[in-house]
Amino acid sequence: LMSRLFPRHTRILATHQTKVPHLRIIAGLTPDSQSLSVMFVNDTDESRMVIVSVPGAGRKTMRKYVYFDTDRPSDVDGLAVARETISQADLESGVQVALPSLGVVFLSVP
Repeated sequence: LMSRLFPRHTRILATHQTKVPHLRIIAGLTPDSQSLSVMFVNDTDESRMVIVSVPGAGRKTMRKYVYFDTDRPSDVDGLAVARETISQADLESGVQVALPSLGVVFLSVP
């Protein structure tokens, strides 16, 4: 999934890192389609909540992918599929994202 959302030549974007221990964030913009992907790694036993905001992005449709020990949605070929699609997400004002413990959440804005 990471190689699909962050393909070769993806431009890694600056992010405002939280000061929360064990929470890592990376964002990238693909050069061809200008799609945005954000990956959150929460490797602690506590769930987290973050707000994602992208200045100038406005409202977009986002796909949310999750990868946890007991929650890895996939298709018949075993490839990851989105857990949910969020229509008209207001990225400029900020979108709240729940991060359960010990796993990864990806957001993709095609």
